[in-house]
Amino acid sequence: MLEDAIISARPVILGVVGDSAAGKTTITRGLVRLLGEDNVTHVCTDDYHRYDRKQRAEQNITPLDPECNYIDIMAQDLAHLREGDAILKPVYRHQDGTFGPPAYVKPARFTVVEGLLGYHLPEMLNCYRREPDSESFIRPQRRHADIVVSFVPGDSQDPDQLDAHVMLGPGLPHPDLASVVNDEPGGIAMVDQGADRLVVIPGQLDPEAAPAIEEAIWERMHFASHLRSQRLGEFTIGTQLHRSESLALVQLLVLYHLVTAKAAVALGGDGARTPRPNERSR
Repeated sequence: MLEDAIISARPVILGVVGDSAAGKTTITRGLVRLLGEDNVTHVCTDDYHRYDRKQRAEQNITPLDPECNYIDIMAQDLAHLREGDAILKPVYRHQDGTFGPPAYVKPARFTVVEGLLGYHLPEMLNCYRREPDSESFIRPQRRHADIVVSFVPGDSQDPDQLDAHVMLGPGLPHPDLASVVNDEPGGIAMVDQGADRLVVIPGQLDPEAAPAIEEAIWERMHFASHLRSQRLGEFTIGTQLHRSESLALVQLLVLYHLVTAKAAVALGGDGARTPRPNERSR
């Protein structure tokens, strides 16, 4: 959850769930660039809003509330994409809060499903008035995620230097990061929390040390060396381009799971993800 890699035979699906302005698009933008626009289909679950912005204001309901969305149609469309079938997807225009004509979408090698309620129904797992709604509907979905990412201010207030807290769940075989963990100030820390593992990547990570850490992760996916790029970690504030070392490492960790899942599928497997106990009964 902002991330979960939901693995299927074809295509490989990445589900990115989080509150508005949590950074979902920022996380995925660099991955799409690396994988190639032609290889990635992007679906925003926010397109499945039941009411436009004016109607929501009249009814005093936020888009975070499942009742404000066509959840059943969303689940049906995600199931079609999971099977490799095209869909006719609704379109919500964030610019003015209205709906546009539907769009014909067919899955590519990778499908990124991004939005507020991507894990709300079991069927979807298988393929501030807003604050109470976020607590009720958005955050509980994190228990279904294999990777949970939070960006928080560190010692510096520089937006380029936010710390990344990355919770790695047991559902995926994560890369061994022991070689990049150290106790030095400003270094990467790792703490076991039950079955989960918390990795703290400081925003003020030494720019000279960051490439060595990235290299250690790239070595574990040598079969995807053709995807290497210097554009990881980039984001925009207004019209200005910025770069964050912590963001780059988060994107690289997610990319690791996408390409290893694709490699597993290419070898005839179903992917590397192990369902959690509360998912197996569904």
